[in-house]
Amino acid sequence: MKRRFLRIWPGLIAVTVLGAFVLGPLVTNLSASDYFRAGETAHYFKTLLLNIKYYLPGVFINNPYPRAVNGSLWTIPVEVHWYVVILVAGVVGLLRFRHFVFAALVVLAIYYLGIYGAESNPKRIYFQEFGLFFLYGACLHLYQEQWRKHVALTALFLICSALIALFFGHPLVALWLVLPFLVIVFGTASTPVIRRFGRFGDLSYGIYIYAFPVQQTVAWLTSARYSLTATLGLSAAITTLFAFASWHLIERPALSFKPRQSGR
Repeated sequence: MKRRFLRIWPGLIAVTVLGAFVLGPLVTNLSASDYFRAGETAHYFKTLLLNIKYYLPGVFINNPYPRAVNGSLWTIPVEVHWYVVILVAGVVGLLRFRHFVFAALVVLAIYYLGIYGAESNPKRIYFQEFGLFFLYGACLHLYQEQWRKHVALTALFLICSALIALFFGHPLVALWLVLPFLVIVFGTASTPVIRRFGRFGDLSYGIYIYAFPVQQTVAWLTSARYSLTATLGLSAAITTLFAFASWHLIERPALSFKPRQSGR
């Protein structure tokens, strides 16, 4: 729990504070006094309690994607909820039985994709839907000794299964079958380029939490005067700078407090 807290919340606190106290006052169409007196400004900090708030008063009103300050953060509560599920499963000893985790994944898939009919049901249940991908990743970890011996064969089987699902009109099933495996395979691969890139730090979380507000700010500044390529390039460059600063000034110092060894 301490490791997860130190990985998620320091960066989240920083981007939330910067959004409310720096970005918001700069871009709002309200006066400073009206901005800080508005209830939305105070409510914005509920994000730190995983009650994600997307709006600040008078901010990005005329953007192509109006009002939202940091729309990416909706995934964090889903992620943390599944950390809690894994925590409870570990405390009661269920993680000692990897077949139980696999069975739980199969049951959830049958219910959500089959009985609930997620692909045709207009109401998506994000906790369950993305839980399918989360548990898939957990199973890939628990069974890695098996599939790592036959990566190409496993990938071929999953891709063929996904194509069959697509043929019968089940795109979500196809995506679920193939995406987690390919992400884990490529994400854990080690190449000279990846190893060299790591010398700059782990920028992934910073890119995730800063990309949306940076893109919104660029859209607000340019008012769609520039091409998609130009605005995308500018947004990517600024986001990378923020991610670099976030890693070296916030995230890495916070991670230095992680426990070095796991106690009982």
